[in-house]
Amino acid sequence: MGLTHGRPHPATTPNPWRVGVLPGWVARKQPSEPSHNEFPDAAQPTADVTGKPEDTSYVCARCGAFLARRSDQLTVDGKTLHERVNPVGFPHRFMTLTRCEAASPIDEPTTDFTWFEGCAWQVVLCAGCRVHLGWHFQGEGRSFWGVLVERMKEVSATE
Repeated sequence: MGLTHGRPHPATTPNPWRVGVLPGWVARKQPSEPSHNEFPDAAQPTADVTGKPEDTSYVCARCGAFLARRSDQLTVDGKTLHERVNPVGFPHRFMTLTRCEAASPIDEPTTDFTWFEGCAWQVVLCAGCRVHLGWHFQGEGRSFWGVLVERMKEVSATE
């Protein structure tokens, strides 16, 4: 393998974007342990959300901006909680919602590397503190939000 200034030469380094290489490359990039949660009070919802009061709300874990109510959860492809890996190997766990009030899109929708067939997506930030909240997905007659679970906090109406 040739070296360029102490680094492997790009021509001899495997390109994860090459057809057929990305899935294996991404699998090798998966963390063996959960990553450090920079939002210690963040919600950690599970697939079993039964028994939680309907008046539960989700707020931004950083600034407390209102995001949605529990009743805004949306089943997409058979579930409300999703785990996906982006093209550079970072895993994401997010909840799908019909709305996300504090979400502010920052770019134009794209279908590149979409996680939901037929849907374009765009990155969204919290309007209150500008932290990355997740994504807005739209297409094939549907529109929904994917909010990272570590960026949201559950609060009850009594809090």
